[in-house]
Amino acid sequence: MWHSESQFQVDACTTIPTERAELRVFGHIVPTTRASRELSIQNTLTTIIDTAYLEQPSRASLEDDMTLLKIYRYQIAPWLDIFDRDQSFGVQVAVLSTESETLRNDILSLARATRAEDRAAPVHMSYVDHADFGPRDYLRLAVSDVFSLLKHAMIDLEDFWDAEAEKQNGLKMLEALLPKIDELPSLAEHVYWLMVRLGMRYPKVAYSSTDV
Repeated sequence: MWHSESQFQVDACTTIPTERAELRVFGHIVPTTRASRELSIQNTLTTIIDTAYLEQPSRASLEDDMTLLKIYRYQIAPWLDIFDRDQSFGVQVAVLSTESETLRNDILSLARATRAEDRAAPVHMSYVDHADFGPRDYLRLAVSDVFSLLKHAMIDLEDFWDAEAEKQNGLKMLEALLPKIDELPSLAEHVYWLMVRLGMRYPKVAYSSTDV
């Protein structure tokens, strides 16, 4: 569950580009140097597993969850953060998933899709366009939308291209996020640029009407 508004710090995900800087997310300190980030994220994997296993003992086995999290960390997250010097989105959502069961399940589901276990999963988009959402819920929906798009791409890339050419889900999401970027936690900016990179990565569905 996502925590109360007071616990969702607006500056929680800000990365400070200094050699010894530290990133604090929901009380978790994530150093920004590459070596220390690797150690931190390895510890985070264990934290995610321990929390999930204690809360849902009837879910998939601990060993299987760890395998899925490793798939996410070492096969998916680097791709999500390509061209992003700070490895912002992929690593941050892994850390945030220690506080959010929904986000943790999104990560596991995305990793599971790479093993061809969710071929029939539908893609649902909210477009985060409802003005009455507060920053916490708005960002939660934005991240959920990102995972829906990514999962679609990993399940069937050709179908993803065709769907984007027709429905332009990514472009709609960018247009919804852009006016609110300054009002949201900094993770929203990383969500935005991830979507821009996804559109630029595949010229067939490039979001040409969006200024970069």
